[in-house]
Amino acid sequence: IFLCYLILKVVIIKGVNLVEIIKNENLLKSYVKWYSNDSFFSFYDKYEVKLVRFSKGEIICSKNNKLNEILFIVEGCLKIYYISAEGKVLYLDFKNPIALLGEMEFAGESDTPYAQCLDEVTAISISIDKHRDLLNEDLLFCRYIIKSLAQKISLSSKNTFLNSLHSKEIRLAFYL
Repeated sequence: IFLCYLILKVVIIKGVNLVEIIKNENLLKSYVKWYSNDSFFSFYDKYEVKLVRFSKGEIICSKNNKLNEILFIVEGCLKIYYISAEGKVLYLDFKNPIALLGEMEFAGESDTPYAQCLDEVTAISISIDKHRDLLNEDLLFCRYIIKSLAQKISLSSKNTFLNSLHSKEIRLAFYL
């Protein structure tokens, strides 16, 4: 009975994160079906995808630990932020399902912010290195990437406006 939900823990040392790979094809398919209204899953059958889980508090990526995969966050919440050389934290965003990570690395951006799990996070993962050529040819995927990057540009503009014109209390209220 438990075999349907058997989770095989595989520890992969990848910078600071320990990734748990979930070997459950039915669970993976249920996430794909649940989010099938979004057009980015047309590539599901073309690529090797895996379901991964990160622990609460875990840092998925950072300045010194770039992502090698596209992650579609299907459960959990993340905070995205930068840390200045002086140690000051600039919060950029909080991500809930369905969120995308790795599109900036896919596009060649090298300035990766921190992404930290606020609770247990489950994601569908696709290797950038292994599937870059196919991903570049997938028009639905590229459209989704463009949409995601446009949202990040818009959010960045709003954050710049907020940080330059408002008090700390108002900025904190914006994130809540």
